[in-house]
Amino acid sequence: MLIDGLVGNPWLVAVLWGVLSILDFVGTMLYSKAYREFLSATVQYEHGIEMNPNFEKDVGQLRWFSPRYILSMLGVAVLIGLAGSWLPTLWFEALAGAALLLVLITDLRHIENLSVVWFLKSDPAGFKGKIEQSYKLSQRRVAVGGFNIGVLYFIVYLLTGRVFFAGGALISLLYAVRHFLLSRRKLPEQSPVH
Repeated sequence: MLIDGLVGNPWLVAVLWGVLSILDFVGTMLYSKAYREFLSATVQYEHGIEMNPNFEKDVGQLRWFSPRYILSMLGVAVLIGLAGSWLPTLWFEALAGAALLLVLITDLRHIENLSVVWFLKSDPAGFKGKIEQSYKLSQRRVAVGGFNIGVLYFIVYLLTGRVFFAGGALISLLYAVRHFLLSRRKLPEQSPVH
C-alpha cells in the first residue's frame, strides 16, 4: 500500500511535504496577485488574504522569494525526514499523515479560491455588489473547513484503521482550534497594504 511505502521512506515524506508546501506558497501568491489585480474590486478581506500571521507581510507585499518561508519549510522537511529515523513506525505513520494531510487541506483551499477567480474572470457578473469579509469571519471559515476535513479524516481512520488518517484528523482539529483562536486576535491599527 502507498502509506506503507511512504512510512518506509521518511525522506520521501519530507520531499512530498516540501512539494505540497511549495504548491501552498505558489497558490497563496497567485491568489494574492489575483486579489490585488482583479478580485479586490468585488471582494474585500479585512487585513488581507493571508491567514498565517507569520507570512502576512510577505504575502501582502507579493514577495515571491520569502527567506522566512523557505527556512521554515526546509526546517520542517528536515525534521520530518529525521523523525522517520527516530520514531517507531506507527508514530511516524501518524506524523506523516499529520504533515501531508494538513498541507493538503491548504492546497485544496487554494484550488477552490483560484477557481472562484477563474469563474469570475469568465463571468464577471458572478458577484453582485461588493463583499466585505472580516478577519474574524475569514479565520472562522478556515477553522470550520479544517474541522470538517478532520472529521472526514477521522471517518477514513475508522474505516481503514490506519493511523496515517488519525494523524490527519488530530492535526486538522488542532488547525481548526488555531484558526478559531486567531479569529479572536486583535489586529494592528494599520492593516498591511493589499
